[in-house]
Amino acid sequence: MASSDERSVMRGAEQVHPSRVPSGQSPVVRSVSVSAAVVLVSAAIAAGTVACTSAERPGRAQAAASSAAAYASRAAASAAALASELPSPGQTKVFADASALQSAAASLATSHPSSVAVASSLKARASEFDASVSAEVEKGRASAQDRLKSVSGAGNAVGEVSVKGLPNSTSPGKRMALVTVKNRTGRTASYAVQIDFTDSSGKSVDTRFVSVPDVAPGKTITALAASTSAPDSAPKLAKAERY
Repeated sequence: MASSDERSVMRGAEQVHPSRVPSGQSPVVRSVSVSAAVVLVSAAIAAGTVACTSAERPGRAQAAASSAAAYASRAAASAAALASELPSPGQTKVFADASALQSAAASLATSHPSSVAVASSLKARASEFDASVSAEVEKGRASAQDRLKSVSGAGNAVGEVSVKGLPNSTSPGKRMALVTVKNRTGRTASYAVQIDFTDSSGKSVDTRFVSVPDVAPGKTITALAASTSAPDSAPKLAKAERY
């Protein structure tokens, strides 16, 4: 039976994966901050009522809005999916912003905006958001990999880290591993984790790195590691270093 952490992760992955969305609907990202969503939606509606300039035509503005809304929705779903690889505290803010961005996109698509600038602004914000989340995830991976380069053996924290594969149905085309870190020491610590994805013979066919910073004493933090090149593999803990 899946634990509460696993059920939460699986629900989040199902919500952001495009294949889980009925035809014609945008992916729905878990809403964490309703107030943030309301602010962005209100801004989009208000901006949409701005009169068009003499150089703009209503039809052009509407086409730009539809395109920007679709782009923003995809960017929000992409960022939310990437955020699942961040430690659980960092996921919350990204999920909230992604939810707000998708709400703003839906509002823009249906509010008949009269300014192309409104659509351009939303598209730019969506692009920056997706890029910033991607950069944060890559930074964490690189940090963990660099930290583990000098670690011999399995590391000093294998007793504080566990790795468990999630059902493939959670995210089709990927093999997802739930990484759980529990700080059993008396001080705040950071963790670098290496997960090897192995085939049926036990051979490693893919490797992923996870960084879990600033875990308070006694606290448990979760994150995901995802392999896109080995969807039928089995994840296992290879190294875990506390520092």
